[in-house]
Amino acid sequence: MSNILHNMTMSEYQATPAWNASRLKAMINHDAYEFHQQHIAEIPPECQKDNTDALLFGSVFHSLIDHTFEDLYVAMQPGQRRIKSLVEETAPRTLVPVNMHMLAHNMVEAIHNHPEIAPTLRANGTRLEPSVFWGWKGMELRARPDVLCYDNQSVWDWKTTRDVTPYRFAKDIYTFSHHVSAAMIIDGLDALACPVKSYKLVAIQKEWPFRVNVYELGEESIALGRRQYQDALTQLDRCLATDKWPKADTPHIIDVPDWAFGDELTFDGAKAF
Repeated sequence: MSNILHNMTMSEYQATPAWNASRLKAMINHDAYEFHQQHIAEIPPECQKDNTDALLFGSVFHSLIDHTFEDLYVAMQPGQRRIKSLVEETAPRTLVPVNMHMLAHNMVEAIHNHPEIAPTLRANGTRLEPSVFWGWKGMELRARPDVLCYDNQSVWDWKTTRDVTPYRFAKDIYTFSHHVSAAMIIDGLDALACPVKSYKLVAIQKEWPFRVNVYELGEESIALGRRQYQDALTQLDRCLATDKWPKADTPHIIDVPDWAFGDELTFDGAKAF
């Protein structure tokens, strides 16, 4: 399936077997063995991660942006307890803790008030969370950008962070492989005759004062992400064919990062610590 779908739900998207950046990051940031343990092997129940709150917050955040919150959730009132009768009363909608709802609301409000973002969200050619499917060397891939604007051929992705300043957020980009996701989204849309002229990363501070900075991801970072995801797919294809999932070589001697031996500088030249 190679297509851009605009009405696919997140659960339907996640149920598809295609590979995406989130899964490939284990191969990129660790090794084939780690990828196998996270995404191929059966994880014992006692070892499974509980990401319920993080996943719920992400869903609430996106529902407030696309105005579907009232259809999916009910915000609890201050002091209200999550008791069985309340859960049954609000079903099939999901109860959301008041603090989580207010945090997401404040962040979304900051987005809507941003002078660069607001016009894009109101544009006729803007689509929220399209599901993108394409192929690469016989492998099925998928991606789901937060915002696709056909009018100016731009993609916008929301990224929550504690620090939206360029120096700190640049670290987030590499640590969380945002550049890898960007490269896959750009290549997927290009394969479907939908070229991307600019890729915007929207850094949103997840605490007061909820600052929002818009950055355009540079070409060199996109090229790095492209090399990394294509190398990971090549290795994944080989591992699937041989059913061998090697570990990366581990050195016996390790040092702190190079920057620790000198003064680490921030974006504007000031000392970071």
